[in-house]
Amino acid sequence: ESLTGNAGDSESDTVTVTANDNEGNVVVEDDDATFTITDLVPVLDVDKTANPSSVPEPGGDVTFTITIVNTSPEQVTQLTIEDDVYGDLNGQGTCTTPVVLEPAGQPGDTYACEFTEFVANNAGEEQIDIVTASGQDDEGNIVEGSDSETVTVVDSEPTIDVDKSATPQEVLEPGGDVFFTITIDNTSAEPVTVTSIVDDVYGDLDGVGGCSVPQTIPPGESYTCSFIGPVTGQGGTQATDTVDVTAEDDEGNSVEDGDSESVDIINVPPEMDLTKTASPRTVSPPGGNVTYGVTVENESTFDPLILTELTDDLYGDVTDAANPNLVSTTCSVSQTIPPGGTYSCEFVVFTPVGTGSEPPITDTVTGKGTDDDTPAGETEDSDSATVNPSPSGGGEQTLTKTASPETVPEPGGPVTYTVRIENDGPLAVYFLLLDDIYGDITTIPGSTCAVPVVLVGPDFYECTFTADA
Repeated sequence: ESLTGNAGDSESDTVTVTANDNEGNVVVEDDDATFTITDLVPVLDVDKTANPSSVPEPGGDVTFTITIVNTSPEQVTQLTIEDDVYGDLNGQGTCTTPVVLEPAGQPGDTYACEFTEFVANNAGEEQIDIVTASGQDDEGNIVEGSDSETVTVVDSEPTIDVDKSATPQEVLEPGGDVFFTITIDNTSAEPVTVTSIVDDVYGDLDGVGGCSVPQTIPPGESYTCSFIGPVTGQGGTQATDTVDVTAEDDEGNSVEDGDSESVDIINVPPEMDLTKTASPRTVSPPGGNVTYGVTVENESTFDPLILTELTDDLYGDVTDAANPNLVSTTCSVSQTIPPGGTYSCEFVVFTPVGTGSEPPITDTVTGKGTDDDTPAGETEDSDSATVNPSPSGGGEQTLTKTASPETVPEPGGPVTYTVRIENDGPLAVYFLLLDDIYGDITTIPGSTCAVPVVLVGPDFYECTFTADA
């Protein structure tokens, strides 16, 4: 039989047995039993899960899901949810209490909600928190259920991002100083300490310019330093150097990153200075040989000059010994002239003279050359010389002055001047050599100039002096 009722209800019933023997004697016997309904405490099944169950240091968001099932046959009311870490969950996430749970097996016997919190800790440590659900049945009995969940903070490798920049990004050959800037971004979620900054060209940068180590960089922030380094090279090339940075986190995990930067070395065209002389400068009938001297100076301070061509506008290629216009030549190409150096040669031309009243004969030699860069820079220069026909072969004197260098940086500097006196006549005597700025150049310390200067026939005199410009 089934007995129903509230807790504490009881029911007694008696069974009676009647029997008789073969003589007709009757016997009656009975007994009773009492059935009591006892109070049943409801049971709650609580489950708590975490997603994810582990986060990289120093922490991250975790979504906790709470599921509560009433496994008893009676209703549970006034259900509340408490977390030992996050407190009363009413109003957190989707959790709302109090809640009523219907008896087991009925709709509404289960309640679920979730909330998200940031879990923070050091690498390798765990956070264990317990959720407890509490309610009561219709007799006022308190019912509880609980579950715990563990979230582990795992060690994460540090990360950095290194950027290297250069100002300017190009220099004129042979090079110059460049301002390099290094930026180190901490892209990890914990502080990192920079332990070394090394450049493959400039070496260890600790103490160089504004760079120093160690440097501790908070998450998401950066460290920037700069230094000045010389960049040199051949024109038309690039100078590339790489910086490598090493850092570590507070667990000793190491990380490296680097970046390269290139600086273009711009080719500077070569410069040449060509001078041409003629000796003698006066030719009488019927004519005679004139020796033309050619001097090519490489005015570059860093690139060799490769002389590739010497051409006269009247006599053609003066480097060609088979040239029918030439009596002879010592000129040849190609010639490699070092920075600041010179190349000199001469060629001889027969110059016919009729009556000696012809106009002067002026011809120009043009020299062409390149440097040794790729692509090669090109240059050229020209100079002229004049030969005067004369019926008597009278003399002529010419004085020339040249300066090396032709430019000096402010506020000035020493310049070497070359003085050349050429005489085409039978005799010339000079007793004085005066400069409109420096005066008597024979008295300047270090001067090679001296008087008197005596020139007999086709001849020249050359001297130098140095003075500040």
